[in-house]
Amino acid sequence: MNLDLLKRRWYYFAPAVLLLIPLFLLLGATMKFGYSVGEAWQTVLHMGQSNTRYAQKFSESAFEQIKPGMDGKTVFQMIGVPLEGQSGLEWHYSFGGNGAKYFHKRVVILVRDAQNVPRVKSVVKRFETPAS
Repeated sequence: MNLDLLKRRWYYFAPAVLLLIPLFLLLGATMKFGYSVGEAWQTVLHMGQSNTRYAQKFSESAFEQIKPGMDGKTVFQMIGVPLEGQSGLEWHYSFGGNGAKYFHKRVVILVRDAQNVPRVKSVVKRFETPAS
């Protein structure tokens, strides 16, 4: 490759680089958080405005392993104490830090079974925006 051509015509490559940067950020958000393309695009658009505060022992990989039907004790052992629990059946593992409007929402919703054992009903994992 002729480097002299690259030095003299660098501006031909600028549009490609400007398009590749958001594409790589979008790909990174879909891989890291498992979001859909639309939700990953929201994380890229609001990257500088988002701030998420997580529970102390929280990890994305452990949160990924939580499935409906698991008991509350197993969830507690996997990802620790939630930041807040509403009536014991909704465990919040993330909040917007310092009044942030954009953050990564992580919630485990539980229901009690016939033996009064809390079981995972659903897992909420999304990028929270003021419109959602």
